Amino acid sequence: MSQFLLALDTATTRTSVALLDGTQTLIEVSRDGATGHGEALPELVAQALKDISPTQLRAIAVGIGPGPFTGLRVGLAFARSMAWALNIDAIGVCTLDALARDYYAQDSALLGGFAVATDARRKEVYWATYDKYGNRQGEPIVTRSTEIPSHLLALPTVGSGAALYPQEFRTHLMPLFPTAAAIGLLGLEKLLSGQSLSTEPLYLRRPDAIPPTATTAASR
Repeated sequence: MSQFLLALDTATTRTSVALLDGTQTLIEVSRDGATGHGEALPELVAQALKDISPTQLRAIAVGIGPGPFTGLRVGLAFARSMAWALNIDAIGVCTLDALARDYYAQDSALLGGFAVATDARRKEVYWATYDKYGNRQGEPIVTRSTEIPSHLLALPTVGSGAALYPQEFRTHLMPLFPTAAAIGLLGLEKLLSGQSLSTEPLYLRRPDAIPPTATTAASR
């Protein structure tokens, strides 16, 4: 069976794609831009797959957020459609977990727990806490930067959310964005261990763009 796995993430302002052969990352490419996911993703996937045929893929891992609705749905729709066309698995991975994995990979001898926070816009952040081994403690949450719980502020914090609000997050650390390689590694672990592969998105709130109701339309 092929060991090639395509990984992608559009849950932050960075669109990232990686191709893995087992646990080895063969190529990783990315592009920054809060509104350019739809244009960037197909181009980055084409770059990642330039040396193999898509039919050689074993699975596709995709970041399921939490993230803003517009960007996140680009990656999810792409991964689901491609997996369906190739008759392979699509594997959902929490984007915050990928950031935690990247941080843990930098220094696996962490002395204590840490937090991950990414930009949720509207002066809010998505965040979660992790033990010193990079295991998430509880479910991801979205909150205003001014309402961040004190126990989170006391932790070293990774991610773009912490960098945006240095007054609240006293210790903000790199990396700012998750790598697609980490999405792929976590996806592979899920696939091999028989965990749920659900690609249900973690929006954590209603989308910014809300279709008008009949009442709203009638009042115009």
